Amino acid sequence: MKTLKVLLLSDGKPGHTTQTLGLVGYIKKKFTLEDDVIEVKPRIKIANRLLCILLNKNIRYAMLFFNWFYKSKKSGILSHKPDLIISTGGNTCGANAVLAKKFGCKNLFLGSLRGHDPQLFTGIITTTPMPGVDNSIVLDVAPTLIDQGKLQEAAKEFFDKQKILSSENLWVMLIGGEGSGYYYSREDYEALANAMLLLAKKNNIRWLLTTSRRTGLENEKVLQTLFQEKDEIAYAVYFNQNPEKIMQAFLGAGEMVFCTEDSTSMVSEAVVSQKAVFTLRGTTKNPNKGHLAVIDRFAKHDHIHRLTIQELATLSPKEMEHRVINVEKNYDKILDLVTLSA
Repeated sequence: MKTLKVLLLSDGKPGHTTQTLGLVGYIKKKFTLEDDVIEVKPRIKIANRLLCILLNKNIRYAMLFFNWFYKSKKSGILSHKPDLIISTGGNTCGANAVLAKKFGCKNLFLGSLRGHDPQLFTGIITTTPMPGVDNSIVLDVAPTLIDQGKLQEAAKEFFDKQKILSSENLWVMLIGGEGSGYYYSREDYEALANAMLLLAKKNNIRWLLTTSRRTGLENEKVLQTLFQEKDEIAYAVYFNQNPEKIMQAFLGAGEMVFCTEDSTSMVSEAVVSQKAVFTLRGTTKNPNKGHLAVIDRFAKHDHIHRLTIQELATLSPKEMEHRVINVEKNYDKILDLVTLSA
C-alpha cells in the first residue's frame, strides 16, 4: 500500500489540534501515513475574510497573495507536495484551500466553512448537517484522541501511581471557563464546589477534578480553598498552577463525567469515553450558534444531560438514561475520500 504524505495545518488551538490528530489517528488504522504539522496564522484578523473573498472569486489571485495573508512558523511551507491536507478551524480554512490547489492534492476540512465555497474542499467534516453540500460528511461527534484501550491503560497507570483503589467509586469533574459565549462567575464556581461536596456525601463517591487554561488562576484558587483537605476530592489538578495531561486517565477511571459546557472539544471527549455525561452551564451565557448546535444534538440523542450549576446539587444521576454514541459512524465515507488520494 502506498504511504500517504499528509500535511496537517494547525492554528495553535489545542481543541482544533485534537480534532485534526483524532482524524489522523483513525486514518492511520487503515493507511500508512507520513504526516507533517505546520502552524499557520493570519497576519491580521481580517485576513481570513479577504482570502475567503478571493478564493470564491478567483483562486489564482488567492494563491498569489497567500503569503501576504498568512504566516507560518516553519519555512519552506510550499516546498514539498503532500497527497492530502487536513485542518480544523476557521483560521486554517483558507490556507487549506490554497495549498490544496497549489499542490493539486485532496483536502479535508473540519469545521464551519465561514463563507468559503464547499467545492474548494474534497470533503468537509462536520457535526452539524449542511443541506445541499454534497461533499459534507456529518459525524455524531468530532474526532478526538480518545481510545477505549488507551483510557483503560491510562487509568491503570494512574491508580498505581496515586495509590488509589480501582474499586473506588469515582466521578470526574472537568472544569473549563470563559469561552464560546459562556461565562462563569465566582458565585458559579462556589456553587459548583458546594454541590460537588454534597453529591459526594449523598452518593458515597469521590471526585477526580481538573481545571483548564480557561478557568483562570483566580477561579482556581476559589476552588482550591473550598476543596482544601476535603476527603471528597480523590485527586485534583489545578491546571494554571501545575498542569498535567490527565484527561485520559480520568475518563478511564471515572464512573460518570461532569464538565462545564464551554468547550465542544472537552464535551466531545467526555462523550467518546462512553460514560454518562452531564454538562454544566453558569448563570451567564450567550453561546455561539455553532457551539450550541453541537451541544443540542448531543442532548437530543441522550448522549449528554444538560444542567445549570444550581441544579447539580439536587441531581440523582444514576436514575437518568444514557445512550452510548457511535463514535465511528460515517468514518467509512472519510476513508473513501482518502482512498481516492492513495
